[in-house]
Amino acid sequence: TIHNILPHNIQSKNTQTYIRNFQAADKLVDKYVVHTYHSRDEAVSILDINKTKIEVVHHGIFENQIPPKQAINNTLKLLMFGTQSRYKGTDIFIEAISKLPNEAKVKISAIIAGPTDTEFYNSYNKLAVNNGISWLPDRISEELLFSLIAQSDIVILPYRSIPQSGVLLEAIGCEKLIIMSDLPSFVERMGGKHEDMFFETNNADSL
Repeated sequence: TIHNILPHNIQSKNTQTYIRNFQAADKLVDKYVVHTYHSRDEAVSILDINKTKIEVVHHGIFENQIPPKQAINNTLKLLMFGTQSRYKGTDIFIEAISKLPNEAKVKISAIIAGPTDTEFYNSYNKLAVNNGISWLPDRISEELLFSLIAQSDIVILPYRSIPQSGVLLEAIGCEKLIIMSDLPSFVERMGGKHEDMFFETNNADSL
């Protein structure tokens, strides 16, 4: 199964080496499974895999029991969860919040939750704090995660790139409203580009 066509955050200088190693192993593989047609097309164009060797099997939705939502306050609760990094667009989410007028900021509660590289966290946490965003940069318990999901109104996925997202599948399974970047894999997963769901990738103003 090819979940990611290229490793997350791979440096450009290492890309060709990775591709060559993948192609060397290709002769040992009869079939590949990918989760979207977009991933299939990227596997063909980037990894030079024969299209006939690739089967598209859409990933199932995660079904989880989350606690009932409690009426804590009347703010709009935004949540970004999962491992945080540049390719996940965590900084885009923070920048988008920072661009809101003060009268809008007081009407929302924003939380970022999930393991974060220390350098990345230190680069953006001050801006997050200054704009009222709570950032939990460590791995959290499953109980706390589902509590945060339950209390959220909207899950935000401002990713710069992703072939398939477990966070998206989790949010769908928990029946949450979702706002996400208009990546081809997201558009395919959601059955089309709905204006009230997508924003322009890598664009904090659009978010």
